[in-house]
Amino acid sequence: MPDQFQSQDFTEKQLKWSYWFVTHKLLLKKIFNYVVIVVNIIFGFYIIFSVLDNFVIKYNRQKTIVSELILVPQSISNVSQGSTLIISQLQYGSSSVIRSTSRYDIITPINNPNLKHMATFSYRYTTPSGATEWKDGFILPGETKYLYFLGAESEQLLTSAELEFKDLAWSKVLKFDETKALKFNFSIDNINYIPPDTLTQSKASFTVRNSSAYNYRQVGFLIILERGANEVGVNYVKLNNFMAGETRDVEAVWYENIGAVQNISVLPEVNILDEGVFLEIK
Repeated sequence: MPDQFQSQDFTEKQLKWSYWFVTHKLLLKKIFNYVVIVVNIIFGFYIIFSVLDNFVIKYNRQKTIVSELILVPQSISNVSQGSTLIISQLQYGSSSVIRSTSRYDIITPINNPNLKHMATFSYRYTTPSGATEWKDGFILPGETKYLYFLGAESEQLLTSAELEFKDLAWSKVLKFDETKALKFNFSIDNINYIPPDTLTQSKASFTVRNSSAYNYRQVGFLIILERGANEVGVNYVKLNNFMAGETRDVEAVWYENIGAVQNISVLPEVNILDEGVFLEIK
């Protein structure tokens, strides 16, 4: 008997819940529909926010970070547009102006401290006499080199020049150290300055070997003569069809009497990241 009462009491509770569910079925269905709508709205907002975050917010943030990382706390005028271009971390020193007969040679040391990015750009010099023509330039990751303009004309004495850039573009480079070790391998020896035997000619000579396994269409060499802390002569020599393992004797000539020289720098220049500089192996 007690078991029968317990069973009957449990059945009555079930009936009460069943009755409540039936009478509130429409209300429960509305509540469920509202919950589904709210969840869908929240999920829709989440998708929209994710798209905006990935393609707008994060992109702009990353673009700003990259610009800060790779673009000198120094303003560079873009003359053609009259605007200012800020190149962060591309560092360059003051320009040296060297008189060469009736013309002037201008050089500027420049450094790229970014080890995974190279830069291409156009540059020129402005002086009180006007501006030089634009030249295309590049600088490899971690490279220190010189920008230059040889043979600038001026009707007045030049003592200074301002360097200007435009069309700066950065490219990320993967495994540059390995690439440089394979392709940028020139052995330079026997660097000599030949004092002028006349009043009209000075010379510098050196021997260079292409110690890489690559044939070059053309390699440039910037030669800088120094007396004390001053540059007194600049020249540029191009070697065409410079083959792997080849050694050449090179001579640079100045058609003037430069006088005493205490140091000579010979700096190879070639964009090893441009496949067009290499000769095809036949």
